[in-house]
This record gives sequence, C-alpha cells and structure tokens, in this order.
Amino acid sequence: MMMAFAFVGQAQVSVHAPQSNVPDMAQDSLTVSLITKYPAAEVYQLYGHEAIRVKSATYDLAFDYGLFDFTAPNFIYRFVKGETDYMAGCHDFEMFMLSCARDGAMVVEQTLNLTDEEKHRLVESLMWDVQPQNRTYRYNYVKNNCATKVLDKLDAAVGQPIAYDDSVRYGTYRKQLTHYGRNYAWYQFGIDMLLGSGLDYDLERREEMFVPVELMHSVEQVRLADGRRLVQKTEVIYEGRGDMTLPATPTIQSPLMVMWALMVVVSVLTMVGLRRGKIFKGLYMFWYGLCGVVGCLVLFMVLASEHEATSPNINVWWLNPSGLVVAALVCCRKVRRPLWWFMALKALSVIALIVVLPFQAQVINIANYPLILIDLILSVAYLVNGENKDILQSALAAFKRK
Repeated sequence: MMMAFAFVGQAQVSVHAPQSNVPDMAQDSLTVSLITKYPAAEVYQLYGHEAIRVKSATYDLAFDYGLFDFTAPNFIYRFVKGETDYMAGCHDFEMFMLSCARDGAMVVEQTLNLTDEEKHRLVESLMWDVQPQNRTYRYNYVKNNCATKVLDKLDAAVGQPIAYDDSVRYGTYRKQLTHYGRNYAWYQFGIDMLLGSGLDYDLERREEMFVPVELMHSVEQVRLADGRRLVQKTEVIYEGRGDMTLPATPTIQSPLMVMWALMVVVSVLTMVGLRRGKIFKGLYMFWYGLCGVVGCLVLFMVLASEHEATSPNINVWWLNPSGLVVAALVCCRKVRRPLWWFMALKALSVIALIVVLPFQAQVINIANYPLILIDLILSVAYLVNGENKDILQSALAAFKRK
C-alpha cells in the first residue's frame, strides 16, 4: 500500500506531465488501466499497492497515492498520532515497474472500458492531483489510501458511484487485517493491542476494497449502469517470484506461546515468593514498568491519535500508565499501605475486565489473555504475601466490622 521507499528520497516527487499537457482526446488515443501490485515482504507492503496507468502515443505514466516523506519533521510522532500526510505522484511507468520488480511481487494490469469522455475526465483529475499545490492529502490506512483514492477517481470518471458486488468476504477490518498479516504474528499482536473496537464493526464490500488486491477482484465483476463491463482486459504484466510475504512466525516464537511461557515464569516466581513470604520487587518493577510504558502509548493512541479505531480500546482498562506507579513505589516501605490498596483496586479491575470481555464488541488478541492473567496473579500475590500480612489482616478486620 505504501510505495514511498521506492519513490520518495529527500522529499522529492517527480511529476513528469504537467496539467497543461493533458492529451487532446480528439487527437491522442488513451489507454487507462488499473495496476495492482501484490503484497510483498515488508510490513508496509503487506496489503499491496494500487496505481492508475495512463498510456498514449506520447507517454506512459503511473499515477499513485502512496508517497510519503520519511524525512519530514516529526514524521514518527505525526504517524503515530495519525497526522500523516501522503502525496499523489506521477512516474514514468517503466520506472514504476522497475520498483515493483525489486520487491518481486506479482503485478496485474486491468484495462478499463471507459469512454473517451470518461478517460479525459479521469486524466484531468489525476493531473490536477499531482500538482505540487494539490498533491498532499491526509492519509488514513483504511479510509483514505492508495486504493480508496482510486475508487473515488473511478466514481468521478463515470459520473456516479459505481455499484460493486456486495458479497462481503471478511466482515470487519480486524478480520481483514488479520488475514493479510497472518504470517506476521507480532505485527498483528501490536495492531490488536493499539486499535480498538472501531475495527470490529460490520463492513460493506466497498469498505473491504481498501486493500488493492480486493479492489482488483471486485472491479473485475463490475458492470456500469449502461451495461458495459468496467474491465475490458486483465493480464499479469509481471509474474514475480510468487508469494513474497515472509513465512509464518514459528508457533514456538508466536506471541501466544511467548506470553504463556512468560506467565508460567511469573507464576513460578510468585509461588516461590509466597512460600518464602517475600515479594520479588524486581519482578514487580519489570512487569509494571513495562506495562506502564506500553500503557502510555495505548492511552496516547486513545486520547490523542487521529488514526481509525484507536478509541475506544478496552486494552486501556488493564494496560495504562498506572503500572508506573507500582514500579516506582514497590521498593518504598513507607507507602506499603496505600500501594496495597492500589493493588487491591487493580485486582478488582482485572477481575471486572475478565467478566466484561465476553460481552463487549472489541476482539482481543488471544495472546493478551496470559498477560491479563499475569496482572491478576501479581496483584493478588501482592495482597496476600507475607510481607503485607499486617495490612491484609487490618483490611479484613475493617471489613468484618462493617
């Protein structure tokens, strides 16, 4: 979906044909086609890429909307915050194909069955978009990307929204992202951690076409209002080297196995600590410090990010900055009592989360469950550990009096 590394170096996008050179339809015959690049190995290539080819006797160009400038000020911060500005670009088609060939992924061309007037309208719109003053737009990975931009251009070219087959394939954004990231378990684990229930609502087929390969399959079946097929001809113009995505993460290295192994280690250390009447403070500092840092990112995404579906996110219930409080205070004996009550609240909140999870809309990554259990194990162990026996007894006595 993002071809930026191929085309954007030092904030440069080359526009080979200014708007004033729009072909004269009466004199120059145009061929307009969709170019779909299949997924490749890098994470930013997992969903493929979409472009529009415009060919005439004069030139052969590729227009696409997947360019960004990695060197722009505060790029990483703005990307996380959802303020990522992408650009439309125009490239010599041969250079475009050389870039695709470097990735090794298959490339398919679908020649469009448009009238001369529709082609002219489409080309004028593309030329306008790649002008320096017009080319920047606010990117959204499922709502406004290289594929959805092409869908909008096709609608404008034919003069009305195109009706696509409504046979929904995935059902939700999360299921679709999981399908395309199925070999990248840790990447999917991160997506599921940071993105909330907005990924889990029911989709229409057109919404699923934010992935270029899905767009390719859908346009193949389209008939326009006058009965014409939208696609006149489909051909593979670069075979590539097969499926260029990486092999699936080995099960033993998957997030689920790693998190279960971590839970076993934490459980064993906790049991040893309970038997000795001792709290392993280093364990608490490590676990809650890590959760607190990640929780800051999750909370930032919930409160500040403009990305699709970052809020609401039920993960913030247990993964939030409050872990930093535990990590900072667990070694300080003067605050044992307030920290004990704080841990009691954490234990109750985790229990409440476990009760609520089956009844809420957000799909939770299965690897999260051992992490939630670790949180519960550590918080309960802190309450009943021998080091805090006096606080537990006084809390029980106060409860009995009430």
